Amino acid sequence: MPCSLMKKLIYYPPGTYGTFVNWLCNTTGPITAEDLPFAEFGNSHRYYEDNKHAALFTQKDRDLMLKSSRDFGVLRCCWPLTTGVKLINPDQDPEFYYQTCQKDLQSIVLNCDKILILHPSDQSQIWWYQNFCEKVVLSESMDSKTFVSRLNMVDHPWLMIKDPIIRARHHLDLQKQQPGLVELFSLYNKYSALDFSTWQLRTAMAYDLHSQTDNAYQCWQQLEQEFDTIKFVSIDQLRDNFQSTAVEILDFFEIENSLDSSLQFVETEWLQRQEHQFKDQLVNNIVDAVVNNQDLDWTGKINLFDEVYIQKLLNDRGITLLDHDAWPTVTHKFWEIIK
Repeated sequence: MPCSLMKKLIYYPPGTYGTFVNWLCNTTGPITAEDLPFAEFGNSHRYYEDNKHAALFTQKDRDLMLKSSRDFGVLRCCWPLTTGVKLINPDQDPEFYYQTCQKDLQSIVLNCDKILILHPSDQSQIWWYQNFCEKVVLSESMDSKTFVSRLNMVDHPWLMIKDPIIRARHHLDLQKQQPGLVELFSLYNKYSALDFSTWQLRTAMAYDLHSQTDNAYQCWQQLEQEFDTIKFVSIDQLRDNFQSTAVEILDFFEIENSLDSSLQFVETEWLQRQEHQFKDQLVNNIVDAVVNNQDLDWTGKINLFDEVYIQKLLNDRGITLLDHDAWPTVTHKFWEIIK
């Protein structure tokens, strides 16, 4: 099959730079600041605004692409979407994400010539979590039917709210039928997470992380062993070896463009917008310091979503925290809120 007719697809969970890599694949150099795809929060939604045809966010659109003989260039799609832009594991099945994505990939791999999967890893799980919470925000110019499953922007305009904490509260409301969250809503005597205090919100979000199971970011290792024709790239590979990884991706898709001279510029511009790229190391250092009662000061270095992950990781180690809205930011004070 001629290269011009090859079906090429980027497959990714929201928050793993699918739109950014799509821009890389469909852009020729040299690149100037005006050509960059970056919008608010460092996401690349500016590219989406101008290239909606490159995104396959509905089953119908993806099926049409796979059956078509047209040349679409490199397209992208997210892993299966359930509630809005979030794939939820309602039964806390430890194999849920692997089984869901395996089934989905099996339905497309035979009809797609080149599939690249962007994914988080053990070393970038918190970075991914931050990206999802902060950067996965929709805009008025996006088609209200784009993310249709059980949710769309017409019925749920909060998907366009810029404040990531308010969006997180709404996401909890959508999931409050999960048994663990039902218990928390009842315990707090609240109908909506919009009314949660800070400690209640933090606790509920930590439970939500726990309910997803580690399979949400570990499933890619299992899938890579099964799908040997698919290229898997973790976002930490993109961070740590940007230029060589970008070249590998372009070579994989058999793309000949003139980006080589611009990759250093693109890397610099991209990395300076990634506020959370090293949060995994920071958060794990904080958790280790708390567990081992070692002196550490993290004043001004974390936000609520980091706190959620810290609470989740401490809970995983059997450490429970007292109900407290404002956390201390030094180890010896933090021990005062441990039960």
